[in-house]
Amino acid sequence: MEGEERVEFKPIPARDLLVEILSTSELMIDLAYASALFNDEDLAQNVVELSEKVDRLCHQLAMIIAIAARDKEDAEAMLGLWVLASNSDKMSDAATDVAYTVLRGLGTPRIASEAFEEVEERIGRYNLNENSILVGKTPKELALEGKIGVDIIALRRGEEWIFNPSDVVLAPKDLLLVRGDRESLSAFRSIASGELNEFKVPQLPPLREEEAKTPEEKLGSMLADLVDLAKLSVDQAHSSFLYFNPDIAREVEKLELLVDLLHTDLELEAIKTGREKGIPEKKVLGLLRLALAAENITDAARSIAEVVLGGVRPHPIVEQVMRETADTVFMVEVKEGSKVTGLSLGDLNLEEMGLRIIAVKRGERWIYKPTPSFVLKEGDIVVVSGYKEGRENFEKMVFSKIKEA
Repeated sequence: MEGEERVEFKPIPARDLLVEILSTSELMIDLAYASALFNDEDLAQNVVELSEKVDRLCHQLAMIIAIAARDKEDAEAMLGLWVLASNSDKMSDAATDVAYTVLRGLGTPRIASEAFEEVEERIGRYNLNENSILVGKTPKELALEGKIGVDIIALRRGEEWIFNPSDVVLAPKDLLLVRGDRESLSAFRSIASGELNEFKVPQLPPLREEEAKTPEEKLGSMLADLVDLAKLSVDQAHSSFLYFNPDIAREVEKLELLVDLLHTDLELEAIKTGREKGIPEKKVLGLLRLALAAENITDAARSIAEVVLGGVRPHPIVEQVMRETADTVFMVEVKEGSKVTGLSLGDLNLEEMGLRIIAVKRGERWIYKPTPSFVLKEGDIVVVSGYKEGRENFEKMVFSKIKEA
């Protein structure tokens, strides 16, 4: 079409393209839901622009694959690489749909914003005070992932957004977009404001569980579950692909079916609650779009897992890329005599390593989103997601054995 940028071949290594596609699409999911949480049109517009970038990268990768595939063996080897990239592109499209709910003024009910307070991995937005110990340092120097378990995924300086600002020197009045769990974000808030001058994660009291939820609160919890399950499915799909593990791939299929059912329940509940509580139709539509995006992300994750179930092993480039991206997914087995045997997840202080347990396989059963009180046993296979910096420390902890008297 007239006015569209023509795609031209550029001799960029497939590895570099795939790294950029994976990291950008995952970043977009966080940014998109953050734009909905804060109703930030500027941030939403940046998500749309990042989507265009992912499209261009995928076109470049498609041309590289077409040139590289000279015979049947090459084509089979490249299949997994393309499925991973193309479904990451679909995830970026889903993130763009979330951004458009903001840009088109659909808005979301208050319950949708509150739902993001229930998700396991959250996004916080904080202004940097001139007295903060963060000022004058780069995120790379601070290495917050290994200290308090947070990641600065973006910052706004004046009117400009800077994404993945690892080498940017932080300055007073920067608006920081930060990813982490509830306790880690609480620590970061105090550090950014200048109230706390050490990297320490507080022990917060557990969130109060209400015995009975209002229809609006129930709807918010359903949305939070959808977003959590969507992110979990992506982690699991990448894990199944990296380790060529059909077991985990089948669990991704089950997650996708669960999300389908939950999405249908949410749609029915949203229509009913909107009618009974007089929620404006545009806001109900905005809520439904957020939920649909979560399902689309899970559908893309299932497509990645299906490649594993089809017996297609990952190309060596894929394995290299997935081990080098900012977030890592890895598996460890709790062996006999391990120091972690008998410890609860809460005892491990995972948030300080920037890690979270996304699933544990015990015998033939998979346990998703295990709670802090979950106790590890010998033979457990633990699937961990988080930052590379914390992986080595966690593996040392798991593989260390109790010294005999």
